[in-house]
Amino acid sequence: MGFEEFKAQFHLKLKLTTLLMQMRSGSEGHRETAIRELGALGLPQVVDPILRALKDPSPGVRRSAATALGQLGDARAVEPLTAMMKDPRYNVRRAVITALGQLGSARTVETLVAALKDPDQDVRRIAFEGLVKLGTPAVPALLDCLQAPEEHVRQDAIRALGSLKAPEAIEPLVAMLKFSQGDAQLAAQALEALNWVPSHPAERVLYAFTRGRYDDPVADGAAAVEPLMAALHDNKAVVRRSAARALGMIGDRRAVEPLLQAAKDDNQEVREFAYRSLGQLGDERALEALLAGTRDDNLEAREAAITALGAIKSPRALEALFACARHGDNHIRGAAIAALGELDDPRVIEPLVNALTDKRHNVRKAAADALVKQGGSIVEALLPALKGGDEVARASAAETLGQLGDPGAVPALIATLRDKAAAVRKEAARALGHIRDGRALDALIGSLEDDDPDVRNAAVTALGLLNDARVVPHLLVKITEPRMAAAAMDALQALLNGNPRTLAVEDLRTLAGLTGLTYETIEYDTLIGNVATQHDLETGQLSQTAKEELRRRGL
Repeated sequence: MGFEEFKAQFHLKLKLTTLLMQMRSGSEGHRETAIRELGALGLPQVVDPILRALKDPSPGVRRSAATALGQLGDARAVEPLTAMMKDPRYNVRRAVITALGQLGSARTVETLVAALKDPDQDVRRIAFEGLVKLGTPAVPALLDCLQAPEEHVRQDAIRALGSLKAPEAIEPLVAMLKFSQGDAQLAAQALEALNWVPSHPAERVLYAFTRGRYDDPVADGAAAVEPLMAALHDNKAVVRRSAARALGMIGDRRAVEPLLQAAKDDNQEVREFAYRSLGQLGDERALEALLAGTRDDNLEAREAAITALGAIKSPRALEALFACARHGDNHIRGAAIAALGELDDPRVIEPLVNALTDKRHNVRKAAADALVKQGGSIVEALLPALKGGDEVARASAAETLGQLGDPGAVPALIATLRDKAAAVRKEAARALGHIRDGRALDALIGSLEDDDPDVRNAAVTALGLLNDARVVPHLLVKITEPRMAAAAMDALQALLNGNPRTLAVEDLRTLAGLTGLTYETIEYDTLIGNVATQHDLETGQLSQTAKEELRRRGL
């Protein structure tokens, strides 16, 4: 042995002796320091004195001893550390469970699993990390934990099994898809980590619903119907609701009877989706349940039942829908009006026309759309509404006539361009543009001078839709007016796109040379009122289209 080696060993023995003496000090701080330094030495002969320190009256010393034993990694520490898991101090237990995880012995599994039930959250977290680090030896105990009564123990076990990617965990994890929502979602995540693929429709339904992918079972079509019907009895409302929805999307009438039962569910959302799906199935067997649904305590469910009655199209629903069309809630009224529009019955026309005067826009919109579905036969019923005393009703009638596109309404709409209300005149102009009847040309040109800028804009747009080259000079005048410029340019572009060959050469040349135009927007400011803002108008496309037409003519 050389001198330097002898010197090093001498100093080590001296330090060791000093530290061991320090462990018997009356100072808690000195004992803790000694233990930390002994652990750092990494010598086998320090294990026993540190093990004895696990019984020290000071929690700080016991904690330091546990930490040092974990660093030393000596298997002799497993049993003494395990006994320390009963220590009343949570910071000592944290150090103990950390040390057991560092030791990496299969003998620690039972203790780590037991620590998942510890009242201290950090102890449970450290135990979980230790089990994951331990790997395969921990799997059987973790599988047992899946049946634990404590939710956090089950869920920690699920997470650990997913992290370990243990194939033997697949079957019990699949079974857990039927557990509470929290357990089921974690089980689905663990199965995804295991690259598990459901093997039959029942598993696919359960797996998809648990992952929040409620439309996935629809792709299985008829094969998914049986498991979806079974899912209507699940203890989780979100599963029952999703199953009801998916059955409607699949459209298999085997689901009618189970959905009728679901329409009696205690959960309002389940009833709502059951009603919707019964409507999608369109089976008359659902009629009584849906009529009862129009009196459901929940407004959303009631609205769904009303909509479903419209989808079934039974005349037996007429009286119930009439009653709902008078309901105090505008959403119920709107749903009833829309449902009435689905029925092929002349008795629905009057309430639909009357609904055009409703104070709520959604009801008026539903009425207009419903009347359009009734077809051209209702034009005569709508014409009197153009002369009614209610401005909203007149505007709605004009809008609806435009959507119908019946030329029979043109004379009445032309007359309506002189209505005292600007909103009505605007809708009349828009309607004439939709109908695209040349008889409206002169009247719409006259509306270009209307006092209201919204009416003038509507007239400009309508003239562009008539596809008549005679309007070009009038639109060219408006394209120089900032508040009309954008609408006029769009109308001219529509004419060029529709039938450019009808445009006069001088008009094409004017269009081809358009540059430097502006348009104006008006915004309302609560402090200073209307504020007009000027914008540059992009005329490149309009000019280019005109130039191309001139080239085609060889000009």
